[in-house]
Amino acid sequence: KYIGNDYRKSALIIGRKRINLYNSGGNPEGFYDKISTERNASLLGAALPLRLETQYLRGYEAVNVNADRKETETLLRERLQERLRSRIGENGEIINEKYFLSSKGGVLTVTLCAECSQLIGAEREMRAEDFIVNTEETTQDITQNGE
Repeated sequence: KYIGNDYRKSALIIGRKRINLYNSGGNPEGFYDKISTERNASLLGAALPLRLETQYLRGYEAVNVNADRKETETLLRERLQERLRSRIGENGEIINEKYFLSSKGGVLTVTLCAECSQLIGAEREMRAEDFIVNTEETTQDITQNGE
């Protein structure tokens, strides 16, 4: 049962350097669902060594319920896939997905690991102003060489 303790932790990764955009390095106390996303940066179709990693932590309280294992497994797989599809949207594509099952102390855990592709860019026409560098030295060089 979800209890409303939701957290978001983001980090900027530049090359191999990680810059955490949050205060604490640890996870909060209790049980949390953890969903991680990565957004890679690109410029004019070329990949840049820059990405934003975001972790969503959603707090829950474990509740004991008697249920058929096979039905529960199927239900959990379906819910995970629905959640994944809602997260990647209509422009997203699931490339690969694997489910991992484990059971410990009467608790069934289903984990989904998926590789997805998502179109997050927008097309727009490039204008001359998009390429102008705002330094006097560069502007003078362009003006002198353009004559």
